[in-house]
Amino acid sequence: MGLRQLGGTDGGWLIEPAPLDTTRFGLDVARLTVTRGPADPQSLIEALHQHPSQVLIGRYPAELTWVAAALQASGRDVLPVGGLIYWESPAGAVERVNSGPAGVDVVEAHEAANEPAGSAVAHLVDALVLDTFAGYGTHYRYNPLFDPAAIVAGYAEWARGCLRAPDCGVLVLRVDGEPVGLATLGPDGPDVDILLAGVRPSHQGRGLYASLLLTAREWAAARESQRVVISTQTHNVRVQRAWAREGWRPVDTFETVHLVQPGLLDRTTLTDRTDL
Repeated sequence: MGLRQLGGTDGGWLIEPAPLDTTRFGLDVARLTVTRGPADPQSLIEALHQHPSQVLIGRYPAELTWVAAALQASGRDVLPVGGLIYWESPAGAVERVNSGPAGVDVVEAHEAANEPAGSAVAHLVDALVLDTFAGYGTHYRYNPLFDPAAIVAGYAEWARGCLRAPDCGVLVLRVDGEPVGLATLGPDGPDVDILLAGVRPSHQGRGLYASLLLTAREWAAARESQRVVISTQTHNVRVQRAWAREGWRPVDTFETVHLVQPGLLDRTTLTDRTDL
């Protein structure tokens, strides 16, 4: 979900089904989004009481402290699974102060509509995502009900979907022709949202990630977008330093919670899991 949908100013809240998560994790999952505006805690509490989903993935602007109290009164087990921070940069061509590492280029990957499932480019995207994001500290990983392998597979599925979507893009970072990273981009109103972006662990620390960010800005400008946004968990300081070095700036923060039906969580497992 993009920054515009998350940061709306109309107020209120919305609960929507999450069919892909439901299928992926074998649980009835829905999404709760609370937007800025007049507070209505009681209606939110009543809706959470009545909603049948086993897990509700909730997001709300970090400054709306009343939401946390309402969630605690919902009768569900509340898992705080981390904050989400958005950064932004103007779209447009960027003067590249230096040429960067030798042999580096970024190309856009496509999959023709008539190509069979499991094309070579789809396999390439799968391999890049599974390698690059295997250890990423996404909010899903902090819920012991969700299989870690299914989480990474979900990211791969998400990236593959961009290959055929007309308003989505997949950028592949190469070093001497070898694919070592990727970024997927999609629309967020008039802006472009970088959905995923990363470099394989074997090639991190070489300044390659900056090439993905620069190309994403150019990709957005070519589609007459004015701004590019990107997000990560607030604890992911390393990537935020990279964004800051490239002139990006923080623009908004949100809290993420998982609201679980009582009885589903094994509290002994929760206290034993130090990797969550």
